[in-house]
Amino acid sequence: MTDTSKAKWELTKNDLYAIEWFNKNGFDVTLKKQHITKTIYDVSKDGIIDSFSLPNGFNYDTAGYMEQYNKSWELLVKIKKNGGIL
Repeated sequence: MTDTSKAKWELTKNDLYAIEWFNKNGFDVTLKKQHITKTIYDVSKDGIIDSFSLPNGFNYDTAGYMEQYNKSWELLVKIKKNGGIL
């Protein structure tokens, strides 16, 4: 599920890529705030919730950025499932 109802302006190509990535990987996505420099989302999967910030107005590899987020997510899941212990 994706909720972008709080969007103040049109989503960027990077936003659309990230949302598609989240949907393809089984996440629920809610846009929380749009700023000139970043867009903030709440993302959740399997009962775990995280805040995700996507930079705006910068030229970067969005696919690589999402790969790095996936590594961060996997670490968060390990921490949550082990009661805060790695």
